[in-house]
Amino acid sequence: MSAASHYSIDVTVLLYNDAGLYYAVAPALDIVGAGANDILAKKSFEIALDEFIKYTYNKGTFLKEFKRLGSQVPDNFAKKFTLKWPSPEELQKRPEWAGIMAKNPKTFELKVKLPF
Repeated sequence: MSAASHYSIDVTVLLYNDAGLYYAVAPALDIVGAGANDILAKKSFEIALDEFIKYTYNKGTFLKEFKRLGSQVPDNFAKKFTLKWPSPEELQKRPEWAGIMAKNPKTFELKVKLPF
């Protein structure tokens, strides 16, 4: 990402172990990283996130994709937008997330610079 980025977002990431493999996943962005330990899972996640941002930005679909994922992105995008994160309670109610939430994942925030 460019060092001249004017915008950044905080991404909430869940980190958990399943059958000896570690996963780092951002429910709001539908991005997953995996590795043999938590450090490698985080690194894998950061690479996947960086590629997602580069690809959608270069394709011209960055804001459209964030909207598709449920983010509140204003049409004029003058200053800021927010990502709408599902709460842990909401995730537990969703069948696709209930198994992950039952593993009591650690959470961390990742500050992500945007390329504009």
